[in-house]
Formats: sequence, C-alpha cells, structure tokens
Amino acid sequence: MRDGTVRWVYAFLDSPPDEVDVAWAFWSAATATTLSPARGPEGQFATLLPEHGEAWLKVQRLAGLPPGGRVHIDLAVDGRRSGLEAARARARSRGAEVDLELGDVIVMRSPGGFPFCLTSWEEYGGPACQVRAGSRLLDQVCLDIPLEHHDREVGFWAALTGWDVVGADDDGEFSSLVRPTAVPVRLLLQRLHDETGPVRGHLDFASEDRDTEVADLERLGARAVERFHGWTVMEDPAGRVFCVTDRRPTTGIGG
Repeated sequence: MRDGTVRWVYAFLDSPPDEVDVAWAFWSAATATTLSPARGPEGQFATLLPEHGEAWLKVQRLAGLPPGGRVHIDLAVDGRRSGLEAARARARSRGAEVDLELGDVIVMRSPGGFPFCLTSWEEYGGPACQVRAGSRLLDQVCLDIPLEHHDREVGFWAALTGWDVVGADDDGEFSSLVRPTAVPVRLLLQRLHDETGPVRGHLDFASEDRDTEVADLERLGARAVERFHGWTVMEDPAGRVFCVTDRRPTTGIGG
C-alpha cells in the first residue's frame, strides 16, 4: 500500500449562512441520519450520523457561496503527516493547487477547479464500516466537467486515488472510478456539453424504487426537475441540485 492511500471519502454539503437551517434539516431527514452537534471555531461544521456504522456525510456553513451552495469531498488518506504530504505532492504533480493548510487538513482545488480536502484517516479515527441499508442511500458524488477540463480531470482523479476508470456508457458522457469496497462514496465523472467553466459537483442517491423515493423527497420539501432514463434531477428546498438514480442501495451498482 502506497503512502497516502485513500481509505475513506466524505461528501460535504457546503451551504451559505442564510440556507443552513433549511438545508441541514432537509438533508438529515432525506438521509435518515441524525445531525451531530455543531463544531468548529464558529460552529460551522456538523456530521450526518447514520443509525448504524460510521458517517460519510458532513455539512458546512460557508460564507460567499451562491444560492444552493456547493459540494466538495474530503479524501482521508493513511500515513498521518507523511501520507498527507505524499497525497499533496501527487495532487500538485497533476495540476491541483493548494488553497489553505490547517493542521491535518489540506484544502485544494483540482485542475478544473473542483474543491476537495486531504485529511488524515487516522486522525478521523480510521473509519472502516459503512452500513448500506434502507431503500435510499446517498453514496455518490458526480463531478460535472466541462469539455475543456474533461480528459485532464479524469486522469487527475484516477492518479490521485489510484482507482481504475471505467466507462458507464457508449458515448463517453459518463465514467466512474472503481473504489475499494470499504470506501463509502463513489465518484462519477460526467462530461458536460459546456465548453468552458469550473468543475462542479452534485450528490446522487441510490434507490430501490426511484419514483417512490422521488415522491418521498418531494414530501420533505424537494422538487423534481427532470426525469431521464436511469435518474431524476431534483432540487432541495434551498435550490441545491441532486439526483435520484436506479442504482441499488445495498451495492451502489445497477440501474
């Protein structure tokens, strides 16, 4: 195992201050989790705690974001400080930039501008047990990649994680990274028709019955935007875009 191996992935929902209450309440209900007490010097962080197993979803209050907020990911790597330094060097060699270093958290942006953090897996307690249960599971971050960044971005994430890239369809619109079984969050890479712009991200649910889950999320305050073969695009009460897919919650595949 190389130093700085990715052992866990956290999906982060970043919300502007005036949307925090509605966003955190919705996502706690939508994921059937309990919102932890707020932490951080300004009470800006919280974790969505599942009933069983270890958490992989977190929320953050962050000023300066547009309506609907954004998504970022934390890659928890092993090796403590040496692992962080190895992962940082690997990311920079592929075109990522460091925005900020805060102890055992390195805040970075991918070559196309997608925000992510490198963190210490050991400092987070070495999480290793995701329990996949229920009829709906939030387990995927989709990177929405304009054409100008697509090939470099796919190569970047494959090199940083060490995971293989597989194609999800014939026309090359989607590809994904084959994560280790123990890693809770899958990374899907979508090639947009937009020529330029920064790489963005959104969250995806796996579902046993998509129409049933869409209706339940609407009951919680979300809005269905558009239905496609295999997924439905939705917005949460604050306008954050996410999708409900036909992948199976117990495995994260299919559909």
